[in-house]
Amino acid sequence: MKTATILVISLALLFSCNKKPTGPVMSGWEVLSIGSSVWLLKVDFVDSNYGWVIGKDTVICHTTDGGNTWISQPYPKYLGSYPNLNDIHFVDRQLGWAVGGGFDGLIYKTTDGGQNWFIHDTLKGIHVNCVIFTDSRHGWVCGGTPEISYFKTSDGGDNWIPINTGVYLRDFVDSSNGWAIGFGSIYKTSDGGLNWNLTYNLGFSGIDLDFVDLLHGWGLISQRVSEYEQWSWIIHTSDGGYYWEVQMDTFKYQIGNFILLPLKMLNQNVGWLGKYQSKVVSVLHTTNAGITWLDQPLPLVGDRPILDIDFINDKEGWAVGVGGLLLRTKNGGNPIR
Repeated sequence: MKTATILVISLALLFSCNKKPTGPVMSGWEVLSIGSSVWLLKVDFVDSNYGWVIGKDTVICHTTDGGNTWISQPYPKYLGSYPNLNDIHFVDRQLGWAVGGGFDGLIYKTTDGGQNWFIHDTLKGIHVNCVIFTDSRHGWVCGGTPEISYFKTSDGGDNWIPINTGVYLRDFVDSSNGWAIGFGSIYKTSDGGLNWNLTYNLGFSGIDLDFVDLLHGWGLISQRVSEYEQWSWIIHTSDGGYYWEVQMDTFKYQIGNFILLPLKMLNQNVGWLGKYQSKVVSVLHTTNAGITWLDQPLPLVGDRPILDIDFINDKEGWAVGVGGLLLRTKNGGNPIR
């Protein structure tokens, strides 16, 4: 009996020693700073080290070490003033584009990583709010008037072709294939945006689309159901946008109290989505093509919604937002236990 008792005690001590201690769950995101509390609107990285952010009040900052340090870059002028920028996109470490300028429709270009910007075109009377390039030659600027929906270039911006289709550009995966929303429907182009085909009638408002290849894409849609309440869904397609399925239970919320943006899909399985509800900021993450989305805890960031997210692989990503919010992850945002 004594031997048996000693054996039981020994086994209990063994399992107790091998058991990992439990502790608080730490966020896989860390807080960075550009040294300002200005709203950061867009973040764009081309690799693990080189990235840019733009913000209100004439802010363009650049990093060459993954976000540890940020250097303020010269802000592009127009007629002696500093117009607001709405979007920025870099093709590589040197070649980049920025758009904004209110109804002056300014398109800026840099060939030295943002050290110098020059006006590449002026689309008078056009409010441009986004820029998309799939390579150094093929690009689009969004926005326009009732007569012009957007502009496209096939020669690196030397010439911009105005196109009127009534759709709102959302994403291109190459120089030919892209998707847009409009009139409660989703449209697809196979000729670089010259012509669009209706692929799916949503019946609701489309907010955003993000495709990772010719077949796989995700979208955010919403419907206002009353004066105070709105519903949102995440949808998914695996046939290029002709059939969509709802992937997440309906978000029901009071208008003005909820933001489900931005959506960033990296590949057919992995993606992230910013979420803001009742003054709580979080990031939703999927690793199974959107079948399930898990809430990733964030550091204490206060009442500052995320406005943009960018990932270069399934580990390294950055997020920016209101009040100078700047976050980075090196493990995909997964909690550290």
